[in-house]
Amino acid sequence: MIEAILKQALAGVWGEVWRFGLGYGICICLAIAAYVSPVFKKQLAYAALAVFIFMVAFTSGVITGEKRVRAQWAAADELTLKANEAARARAERSVGRKPAGRVRDDRNGPDCRDCEDAVRSVAPHHLFQR
Repeated sequence: MIEAILKQALAGVWGEVWRFGLGYGICICLAIAAYVSPVFKKQLAYAALAVFIFMVAFTSGVITGEKRVRAQWAAADELTLKANEAARARAERSVGRKPAGRVRDDRNGPDCRDCEDAVRSVAPHHLFQR
């Protein structure tokens, strides 16, 4: 049970951790190399800055993409809810009360979906349903 919960919670996370970890790890390694190296300080610093700018753009793209997907899911949920409510409203019917003095004959009414044969009005309606 706990394994299933963790698998669902961490689904797709390791790919992002790998990309972010690799990108920021390279940035940190280049910055340390620029600080320690007696040669190519400027080039290593520019490379670290370039990787850092790329990772900031990548991170903002991931966050923006996640927000967009969440908005799409929310819109799809809302449309599904509206469609379900409309389908339910079309499926539900209001059935009127039977008059006190006689048995109702609904063979032509909107509430009689299963009536195919002629139904006599003197007999109860439920006897002739299939």
